[in-house]
Amino acid sequence: MNHSFNKVLQLSDQEEKKRIDRSLDELMEDEYQLNDNMRKLIEGQQYVFPSLNQDHATPDMLIRTQDTISAKKHHFSTTPYFHRHDFIEMVYVYKGLCYQYIESQDQLMILNEGELFILNQNVLHALYQPNPEDIIIKMIIPPRYLGFEFGERQEFQDSILDFLTKSVMKRSLSYHYLHFRTASNPLIRTFVERLVTEYYQKPNYFEDAMCCYLKLLFIELSRSNSILNSVHFDIKTKRLQHDQLLNYVRENMQTITLDQLANEFSYNKCYLSRLISEEFGESFQKIVREIRMEEVETLIRYTNLSIEQIADRVGYKNAVIIYKMIREKYNMTPSEFRKNR
Repeated sequence: MNHSFNKVLQLSDQEEKKRIDRSLDELMEDEYQLNDNMRKLIEGQQYVFPSLNQDHATPDMLIRTQDTISAKKHHFSTTPYFHRHDFIEMVYVYKGLCYQYIESQDQLMILNEGELFILNQNVLHALYQPNPEDIIIKMIIPPRYLGFEFGERQEFQDSILDFLTKSVMKRSLSYHYLHFRTASNPLIRTFVERLVTEYYQKPNYFEDAMCCYLKLLFIELSRSNSILNSVHFDIKTKRLQHDQLLNYVRENMQTITLDQLANEFSYNKCYLSRLISEEFGESFQKIVREIRMEEVETLIRYTNLSIEQIADRVGYKNAVIIYKMIREKYNMTPSEFRKNR
């Protein structure tokens, strides 16, 4: 490490320590999207900052906001916690290693020295620096800074171009993150150093200079396709999978299980169960019950099938549960329901 950049890192460490040591209400108001409940807890001094154990989305899940580009040294005392961003974040391991959790503690990626990780907006994650001597550089890039026409004259589409295109689309069909093994590429290290230096020295046109270095960094990554880690994720957003998931349950209601659903949609079973509860506000079992109930009502209304046949059609071993469901919902028997409806 050259002497001048070491001074820049020391300055970054000092500034980040000041930022972290601010009062909780000032820090939260300045850096996060706050809802009414969070504001009330903060004002009453009852708000508790989340920990790494809180790895599931809630209405109070922290969303970091920033509308300017930056490049800083991650401070070791920063509490690791699960959160989302309204910006793109790049993490470069300048020295040592760090842990990147994606979506839950079950999905851990270890980033080693010289590796670069690009994370899109809205991805639930947590960053943990295990050793104080590690040097982790975090670069924050609001989407508007990607307005430069990178790759406009290229006749090919690679992972970087694909990422940038989807990053700036407000209604993108996917979000993803890229993991590059760049330890053997000195240019990547140089561009990261320049980004941090420009940010802290702030000479004239430093933001324009940072965008230029960022562009050069992306170009270098694009040229060096061989350094892209084999783990290249492109994950559909949870919201866009609602209809797909519900349709799959409807089509397979006779035999559907959580294991089957997790396998179909490539999720960890426990994570999918929690995800369904968060996204739908109901458990998997309740969703299956409601879908079966819809089909039961339709079959009672429009067919002459017996209740036993309907039970078999929707996946119940006997008709008792149908009698119970109709009674609970309509306070009548299935035959009365058929007659009245």
